[in-house]
Amino acid sequence: MENLQQELSQKLYLGHLQLVILSEEIAREGVGEINDYLHRNNEVRRTAWLLVNGENAGDTLKAAPPVTKIPSLFLSQTLDNSVRLGKLPKQYIGHFWIATSRKGRDGFLPYIKVVNGENILLDGLAYFKGDKMVGRTAPIEIGTFMALRGENPSGYRGAIPLPDVHNESGIIRVERRKSNMTVENENGNLKATFDVTLYGAIEEKTHLSKEFDSNDIRKIEEEWSKRAKNVMLQLVQRLQNDESDIIGIGEIVRGQHSELWNDSIKTKEKWQQVFSTIDIEVNVESHIERVGKIVI
Repeated sequence: MENLQQELSQKLYLGHLQLVILSEEIAREGVGEINDYLHRNNEVRRTAWLLVNGENAGDTLKAAPPVTKIPSLFLSQTLDNSVRLGKLPKQYIGHFWIATSRKGRDGFLPYIKVVNGENILLDGLAYFKGDKMVGRTAPIEIGTFMALRGENPSGYRGAIPLPDVHNESGIIRVERRKSNMTVENENGNLKATFDVTLYGAIEEKTHLSKEFDSNDIRKIEEEWSKRAKNVMLQLVQRLQNDESDIIGIGEIVRGQHSELWNDSIKTKEKWQQVFSTIDIEVNVESHIERVGKIVI
């Protein structure tokens, strides 16, 4: 930045900064120094986006449709629209700074890549342990993560097999979610429980001749709950293996079991170790509120 200032006649002003894009290599090495510089600069808005590009970070700023003259505005609007459509949790640079500063939570950032030189694909979430990236989710797991935290709106769909019909499925649109997280302490052994409720609608089905009755809906709800629970448990297990508590279970422990925290855990590094060993249970209840009708 100092070298860049030497080349300019006017003072650098970061008040209009829209995006900070990191390569995965830099993110895995650690973002502490970058965070420190941006955090101390009072011109940087907390609503800017901090992103991880799995390839060349500089290529991202070259990506824009031919009709767009300012790539940074295009990219920023793409991310804001993803939040509005329920495809991405609201995670501006300010939210990342808050998460990384807390003892019981780790940060995450949107993980993107450039497609065909002009489009941006939201390719998952990069999750951190401290200030170092340690892994990333699959794109569909963004919805799984948002469901665990009970974030709305929901912009994701999934295919669920139709009961008693071979190789046929229905497309369910998740409309909203609820999640309640509790943490129990039994003689120093922690157990976290997520009670997740999903509400959705069947948008379409591949078997047009089959009409749904109440028994079919119940079977689809059961299968939906089973599949959602499995993917949530898989994501939680991977986060535990990487010792990255982006869900914020540690903050619940700090608030509700402060005596245990102050006596046995105390630091963020210790919590990351404890987080990897605690028992986590996920319960999912699904409700289909509407079924689409065939238009002739």
